[in-house]
Amino acid sequence: MAKRGSYAKGAAKKEEILDTALRVIAENGYSKATLKDVADAVGLSQMGVLHHFGTKEELFTQVLAQRDRLSLGGQPLTENPLAEDLDEESLQRIIGETGEPIAAMIQGVARRNAETPGLIQLFTMLLAEGTEDTHKAHDYFQKRIARLHAMLKLSIERMQADGSLPESIDSSRLATLHIGLMDGLQTLSLYDDSVSVEEHLAFFWGLLGVDPSSLRNSGDLEK
Repeated sequence: MAKRGSYAKGAAKKEEILDTALRVIAENGYSKATLKDVADAVGLSQMGVLHHFGTKEELFTQVLAQRDRLSLGGQPLTENPLAEDLDEESLQRIIGETGEPIAAMIQGVARRNAETPGLIQLFTMLLAEGTEDTHKAHDYFQKRIARLHAMLKLSIERMQADGSLPESIDSSRLATLHIGLMDGLQTLSLYDDSVSVEEHLAFFWGLLGVDPSSLRNSGDLEK
């Protein structure tokens, strides 16, 4: 019982640290957010924080995973496809449960991300650093990209089935293009805050013949 109680207490503290780090980075920006800021906010020493995560890189990687777990808030989902390893059957079910195109959900995520540029900075920095296969964030991004690609591919195929998109479009390649566009736009928005990821994604879908206003309206349901 003591071990179980200790484990639960440790898990709760870890969750508190992640939520606090999310807030600190959102408020101060990634470059100005320090481990000391996070430690002070949760009443621990810096070593006390690292006791739960090992390294600063692991902490910040798990902050991004925590953001993923919260990023689809408001949707009637029992699982978050960005944060969990789900098989194709589960993804199909989730897409069916939402009743909305995944593209619309992602636009809502992009809108909320724009309100916290510090987290976009963190994401962009670790996305680049994580290309090294020894980096703490490498596995996180590799799995996240694969999950996001699977979500988009399935959603695109549903749109093809209902006539929203031509069947001649390669769903896998279109999903890859969408991910590259989304991540690239996020980087551009850090240099030019007039760049709206949400609006440019809507424009992209408009080029494909999908009504951008319908996607934007669907995304509004996430507020």
